[in-house]
Amino acid sequence: MPPFDLPVELALARPVEEVPEGPGWALEPKWDGWRCQIHTGSGRVWSRHGTDLSHAFSDVAHAARGLPDVVLDGELVAVTDAGEVAFERLQSRAGRGPRPGADFSVHVALFDILAVGDADLRRLPYDQRRADLLQALDDGPATLQPVPSTRDVEVATDWVGALGGVEGIVAKPRSSRYVGGRGRSGWVKWRQRHTVDAAVIGVTGTTPATQAFILG
Repeated sequence: MPPFDLPVELALARPVEEVPEGPGWALEPKWDGWRCQIHTGSGRVWSRHGTDLSHAFSDVAHAARGLPDVVLDGELVAVTDAGEVAFERLQSRAGRGPRPGADFSVHVALFDILAVGDADLRRLPYDQRRADLLQALDDGPATLQPVPSTRDVEVATDWVGALGGVEGIVAKPRSSRYVGGRGRSGWVKWRQRHTVDAAVIGVTGTTPATQAFILG
């Protein structure tokens, strides 16, 4: 069992205009999905805001039970049968769960580990947590995989556009602890921006995790 109550406050990155450089930074792709935390021992999934998603993503919860007893932080990503990331498909799961005949599956891009059994890993530096994450996911389910990590800015920026569903980069100090809240862990995020003129003609969804603007 985890040494803390779940769900916990997740670490959030603050936005920046440029990707940090230097050996003290670890760079990871930012996927276009829903943030989540997972407790593999109980097979439960929560959103960033603490909403229980275990039913909506029961396939993820079931796959997670194949891992050791850990608490994971990551991003739910919908992948179509054609291999494309489709953010809007996630909304079809809200309140429903997996549906027979759906043209997509849900994967989890995992980037942090908060606990192993009853050991709290949040005080450990990023590099140690990264090693523990890779060990926990070794030979795990194909739908639960670690995100790549690099110290090379050129490699990281090449991910944007080259890897489907990657909309930016999250940079993390390699010596940093895991602290809930925006910017408290020193995480920053850079997004590739595209400008377009549009009118907001509606809003979908009933909760912050599922809401989206309809543009025209």
